[in-house]
Amino acid sequence: MLEVDVRLRFPGFDLDVHFSLNHEIAVLYGPSGAGKSLTLSLIAGLRKADEGEIRFGSKVWFRRRRGKKGVWIPARKRKVGLVFQRYALFPHMTALENVMYAIPDRPDREAIARSWLRRLHLEHLAGHYPEMLSGGQQQRVAIARVLAMEPNVLLLDEPFSALDWALKTYLLEELKALHQARPIPTIYVTHQIEEATLLGHRLLVIEHGRIITHGPMDQILRAPDNERTAALLGLTNLIRMNVVAVSSHEVILDWEGDRLMAARSHDVHPGPAVVYIEPGDVKILYPDRPVLPLLEINRLPATIAEITDTPRHRRIRVRVGHRGQRYLEIHCPRLSYQSLQLEPGKEVMLGIRRDRLQILPQPSQAGPETGR
Repeated sequence: MLEVDVRLRFPGFDLDVHFSLNHEIAVLYGPSGAGKSLTLSLIAGLRKADEGEIRFGSKVWFRRRRGKKGVWIPARKRKVGLVFQRYALFPHMTALENVMYAIPDRPDREAIARSWLRRLHLEHLAGHYPEMLSGGQQQRVAIARVLAMEPNVLLLDEPFSALDWALKTYLLEELKALHQARPIPTIYVTHQIEEATLLGHRLLVIEHGRIITHGPMDQILRAPDNERTAALLGLTNLIRMNVVAVSSHEVILDWEGDRLMAARSHDVHPGPAVVYIEPGDVKILYPDRPVLPLLEINRLPATIAEITDTPRHRRIRVRVGHRGQRYLEIHCPRLSYQSLQLEPGKEVMLGIRRDRLQILPQPSQAGPETGR
């Protein structure tokens, strides 16, 4: 397990983070300047914190606490693999030589280096110099070089941000497969939520130098713990409604005249509320088919406003009701709803399960920040 509990202060900015990570991939997500790269540099041993502790298993890599003996293990002894956005390959070395550089002097180091190039589908480029490789190939060489050193921890600082989506998706899948073969604590830095969902098991959301929420990826994306987290993640379908009635199991909501029913999952009081509906949970109903009972409860008339195909799904934006400017976004597979012949201007009926309306806790209900 990797345990991080550190503080580093600058004029006008304090980094104050603590979290632990087992043999899984955690995505460190946040806007530019939030402290993502700085956190990685502290773990890797490229910078010292002002106070705190970093542990890997039973080994202390860094400690600076009042009343305790200080510890500092330099970067070269931590065996932390760090991959940057810029590939940082040695230009005078071939791809094979770049990978061999990371392997201790041993008789089979060339065979090991070639095996890593082969796993990343680069063996045929072993004799090429970096200038002869594409950006994606250079990044794969950089990853092969880091993995060849058999690191204790793998840190990836926006390594694919300069690549197109198709290549990025391919490399993320390769990275997942490599991690399954050799699971180690891995932190992947990004400010693109699409990358996060493709790769990570856990999500760490950082803002202004503090981890404001962390937990399983799917759980946070389906039910963010507060409005600020949802906004940072760029989630759509954040809607301001009014809670008009609360029972032991149900909540009645008013959305500008439309009544909706939600399942009660936490303490809710009458008054203004922010409701999140995951775009994949908004369904378009077929007029000639029976409606599932769960979708009968919350039905809304809507008009198709826009249809866009993304690399991962079809995004349908609808205007709800026949007046005003209320919108919802729907995500679905590209081939969904073909028989409905959807196009802008077409009127449809929406259905939403009551347990898919997430009433976000207000700041006073959300609990303390997870970063100190």
